[in-house]
Amino acid sequence: MTRFQAMEQMMRERFAAIEDRIGGVEGEIAEIKNKITGVEGQITQMNEAFQLSELRQRCDVENTRFRAVNLRRDSVDRVFTHRMKKTVPGQGTDLANDRLPNNCQPLVPLPNTPDLGTVPTLNLNAQPSHDQILMLIQFYNESFDIRDDDGIF
Repeated sequence: MTRFQAMEQMMRERFAAIEDRIGGVEGEIAEIKNKITGVEGQITQMNEAFQLSELRQRCDVENTRFRAVNLRRDSVDRVFTHRMKKTVPGQGTDLANDRLPNNCQPLVPLPNTPDLGTVPTLNLNAQPSHDQILMLIQFYNESFDIRDDDGIF
C-alpha cells in the first residue's frame, strides 16, 4: 500500500467515524425535540389551568361584592340587582336530577354548557319556583347545599 493509499484509507475511516457520530447526534436532537414538545404541552396545560383558576377567583371576588349589594337591597325592597357569576365548570344536570322527586322525568342536559363567569338569563322573582331552582342548579353546577329535608322539592 502506497503512502497515498494509506492516507486515503485513514481519511475514509475518519469520515465514517464522523458520519456515525453525526447519526448519534441527530438521534439525540430528535429526542430533545420530543422532550421539548412534551414540556410545551405541559406548559400549555398549566397555562390553561392558571387562566381558569384566575377567572374563577375574579368571579368569586365579584360574587362577594354582588352578595353584599344584594343583601343590602334585600333588606329594603327584596330586589336582587346582581346575579352571581358561574364559578364551577360543567353543568349540574346530575345534581338537579338528584333533587327530583321519584315520579318526575329526569332533566335533559343543557344544549350548551355555560361558560365560567356567565349568568343565567332566567327571570327570577323573589320566590323562585322548583323548576327555576332546578334550572339554577343545572346552570351553576352547584347544589347550593339544598338537602332533601329542606322541603324545597
